[in-house]
Amino acid sequence: MIPQNKMIQSNLNTIKMAQKPHGIRRWQTNLHYNVFVILFFIAISTAYSCTDKKVEGAMIAEQKQEPNFSLIGRKLEELYDSKYSSSGMDFLVSKNLAKQTNSKSDVFVDLGGQLLEGTDVRIITLRTADSKKASGVDNKQNRYLFVEKKGAKGFVISDTLNVKKGQDYSVNTFFENGRKGIAVGNFNEAEEFFEITALYEISNEGKKKKLDLNTTVLDCPVPLDYIREDDSGNYQFGVKNQSAHSRFWKENSSESPAQTGFYVLDEATIALKDKTLKVTVLEKNAKKVENAQHFDLRIEVSEKSGKGFAPKSNAAIVQSLDGSCSADGFTDVVSKDNYFTIEQTFCKDALYVSSYTTFKVVGNDILLHKYSESYTDRNNPDKEIKDKIWTNKEFGQIKFENFNYKTSIKR
Repeated sequence: MIPQNKMIQSNLNTIKMAQKPHGIRRWQTNLHYNVFVILFFIAISTAYSCTDKKVEGAMIAEQKQEPNFSLIGRKLEELYDSKYSSSGMDFLVSKNLAKQTNSKSDVFVDLGGQLLEGTDVRIITLRTADSKKASGVDNKQNRYLFVEKKGAKGFVISDTLNVKKGQDYSVNTFFENGRKGIAVGNFNEAEEFFEITALYEISNEGKKKKLDLNTTVLDCPVPLDYIREDDSGNYQFGVKNQSAHSRFWKENSSESPAQTGFYVLDEATIALKDKTLKVTVLEKNAKKVENAQHFDLRIEVSEKSGKGFAPKSNAAIVQSLDGSCSADGFTDVVSKDNYFTIEQTFCKDALYVSSYTTFKVVGNDILLHKYSESYTDRNNPDKEIKDKIWTNKEFGQIKFENFNYKTSIKR
């Protein structure tokens, strides 16, 4: 086979020999020769250009890691072709999502969603479904996280994040300065340690921003796939070769002066749009015994994340101990929306009293919303006694820090 460069040279020599280089014939010969050379190199250049475009296209397809931005502003459910359930799992079929995510399968498992605390943003997770089996940990497949912002038309896609096969993720990770978002990494189930490899802040508008790994993480929940009822409480998280931290590590590392000499008996969280508050029930260390009565407690409300909320404290919400009473005292603290309730039982004359003191967070203030009592006759438990309820019509406006169980309610 004749080498390509020699063949080209042979063709050019043939052209030169076929023409007589004199007069007009010489000018025409040079012109034809030049045109031939130009056309030849244009053809070669075009061939290489087409090849380059094919390579470039393949590289773009290979590098494409996240769903196309044409998804932004659309409702996720609008992209489904169909949905069905099998083996206790919800499946959806979507050729559109398969194309957008570069998934080989157009069948996905709907893993549900989580609201980002204190926002109108939720994270919906889908994973590819190579089979319908429900066994195994979800990180054996790619996961696609769709960040949705609630608006006038409901929840629509505002951003996306891919969690690659073999990785884990934790939603509602809290950072300094009231920021919150998602941590991605690798969870070691045997050691109960989550090694964080990437951090993403999610704004109140549902947009993600990658953070430096040196960002202080105040709290990182256990990745959802590994939450167990029999959690040992030894869970820790951190960046490789750096300090490992337990949940709420920064709060635990610096005990406030108001908590000195106390231990945390119970807690509740209030997730608001612009901040997250923590209600802490504190009892003196001297009373830390099993099955004890819980009287004379301190209630604190502080900011877990966000800005501008001054901590508040009150030691006159839970009744004082009555030596002749066998009631439990404080029993529970519960929260819903921007309300929280302190529940307790105490004695009044021949009655057991169950009281419910409900407060409402209004801006940076906490106001008494409602107070109620139900009664049980200690000598005749079957006796019917009507409950009593007080609202702000009876007690007016009382701030949390000024409430007193002895004087605030006119019985």
